Amino acid sequence: MERLLAEHGPELYRYCVAMLGTEGARALLPTILGHLQDHAHELEAGSERLVVLAVGHNRCLERSRTGGRPPNGQGLSAVQANAVRALAHLRPVGRDAIVLRSLLGLSWAELERVCGQPSARLVMRTSRGWRNVGSVVEGGKIGPGQRPKGNRLSEDASDWAAIREDARRFVGLRNVLREVVEGYAPPDDWLEQAWLRLEEERREQQRQARVRAAERETAAKEAAARAAAKEAQAEAAREAARPSGGAFSESSVDEEEHEAEAPSRPRSLRWLVLGVVLAVVGLAARWLMLR
Repeated sequence: MERLLAEHGPELYRYCVAMLGTEGARALLPTILGHLQDHAHELEAGSERLVVLAVGHNRCLERSRTGGRPPNGQGLSAVQANAVRALAHLRPVGRDAIVLRSLLGLSWAELERVCGQPSARLVMRTSRGWRNVGSVVEGGKIGPGQRPKGNRLSEDASDWAAIREDARRFVGLRNVLREVVEGYAPPDDWLEQAWLRLEEERREQQRQARVRAAERETAAKEAAARAAAKEAQAEAAREAARPSGGAFSESSVDEEEHEAEAPSRPRSLRWLVLGVVLAVVGLAARWLMLR
């Protein structure tokens, strides 16, 4: 990582500043360094520069879509500030191609790998971006809602002739912006500050993860307690619905059975007496017959 950042870190820093300004770049660089650190083992020899720029490119576009702002030319000469504000007037997709191709010097093949787009589309995007930047510089239309609308290009001969004409037309503007971007030199302690901020961010992420885990555990315990309380209430309600004295206890069942058997006892006694009388009568009749 030290060799990687020593070789390609300054260029990454200049690209991020050109896309997001100094403060935005310093806030984003720890995230980029963390990603590179986590995936350092995946880097292929000979592709480190493009990988570093691709990670920075993707993160800058993400930040630009969520509120990141390009530099406004503060502290520069009038000509430089006007060019920077005109470049900032472009959408992030378009400004990125100009910075990478025209200001950092990537070849079309390298630009294709960094941006993940076909070279022909990137050529069109870059040419259209320069015409839009030139339109803003010449017309002074920099405020919101004044975005110029360049004509879309195709791949026929006349459009490629227009692309070559744009390349010659905006040489001076490119040189001004290239000088500005080269001046976005990182301070001596930028890596140290970025690593420190990365450590702080990761400690904060770990703290938030612990807080979320504790909240989930507390919520689970509260849900279990509510379920137990609800079950206890239901059991109490069932107990309250039963008759007093234990309607379904063993003694009450015995009493009910005794009460059910009580009416049948007199009937059994009457049948017994009747049987004895009949037996006596039978014996008396037999004795009389024998006499």
